[in-house]
Amino acid sequence: MKLSEICMRDVIVVSPQTDLVAAANLMRQYHVGSLVVLEESGGIRRPVGILTDRDLVVEVLALEVPILSVKVGDIMSVDIVCLNEEEDLSQAIQTMRHKGIRRLPVVDAQGGLVGIVTLEDLLELAVEWLSGLAAISSAEINKERQSRQAY
Repeated sequence: MKLSEICMRDVIVVSPQTDLVAAANLMRQYHVGSLVVLEESGGIRRPVGILTDRDLVVEVLALEVPILSVKVGDIMSVDIVCLNEEEDLSQAIQTMRHKGIRRLPVVDAQGGLVGIVTLEDLLELAVEWLSGLAAISSAEINKERQSRQAY
């Protein structure tokens, strides 16, 4: 299964120049724990970082940094890992595991943002698959019961 088939395409984004209060308000408004930070060049919106709710707590609140003096670009994670939308789901899982990340922006061939895959999305998908597998056994038992009642 390609990442283009499963990624969440409605990604909440900000620029590095966004102030932290505005970023936090976006997280609250859209009920998300992270924002993809984009820079536009040549009409292509490329991911350059990720800002998480944890970044806000650990880098600003815990250190009592005056929040109004900090921009997203000052505290965002810049060691961003992205995968191409043509990559397979197994590659995303392997990358997330090896890099120790929970969020993976998905990009097109030009590096433009297409969507995002998160650990939570993958867990929901896994539960759906497991439920489907469990239903196979139930369906088989029901089919056998119905066929044996016919005799």
